[in-house]
Amino acid sequence: MVQYYRYKVYFSYNIVKYKYDLESTLILKEKRDKFINLTKQQLIGTKLKENLLVGQKPLDRYFTGFLFPILEGEEGFDSESEFKDEEEVQLVKKEKRYIPPSSAGFSFFIVGADIKLRVFYNAVQYIKESDRNEQGQYIGELWKKNYLADDGKEVEFSLYGTKQYKIFNEKAKIEALWRPYNDGYIVTITMSNDTKIDPTISGKEFNLEQNRHTLFEVELKCIVEEGNVDVYPSKDKALLSYEEREIELRYK
Repeated sequence: MVQYYRYKVYFSYNIVKYKYDLESTLILKEKRDKFINLTKQQLIGTKLKENLLVGQKPLDRYFTGFLFPILEGEEGFDSESEFKDEEEVQLVKKEKRYIPPSSAGFSFFIVGADIKLRVFYNAVQYIKESDRNEQGQYIGELWKKNYLADDGKEVEFSLYGTKQYKIFNEKAKIEALWRPYNDGYIVTITMSNDTKIDPTISGKEFNLEQNRHTLFEVELKCIVEEGNVDVYPSKDKALLSYEEREIELRYK
């Protein structure tokens, strides 16, 4: 009888301990999720009172999750092949400013007889508001958040269907590149900011144009309607170039 009582107490203790551990785990998960969401909001974008960013430019406030506009006709630095001979080594073109990223995407390997993909997308832009009130007094920098697709929109891709969509009133585009590989396809989905700005402007005007035409809070998701995502093909790491190894390490 005593032995039965001990088992009963021990069993009850384990139930209480399990419930306590489970509740602690759930509380920690909830706090972790809140911390992650807060960090994302501070880095990418968050809800604003009256949708107004006050006191600073969007590119000064947010640090990632955006796509810059294209510099129309901009060229990079000359390669070695564009240098003159050794007796007169000099650049044949002037140096150009740094061109920040205007596109983002992802790749995956998929198989199936009839592949169909849905791609969800969204982004916002900021519109410069007057920095003076009705009385002409300076009130500070104001930028109005403009939702380009409300709660987001979707486009569809298939192997023999549309390969590119213009979105956000032709301010951007989404493309799908299909590359045959063994019994399937390596598919790359890309969103690009298609807005062009004049590269000859500089200083404050150039900075304002970048802030006006950059896409912020960029979202891009792929839902597989038909087909099966399989293991992404890769080659022996020993055969990768230095650049390929760096990319593999950075983005894996």
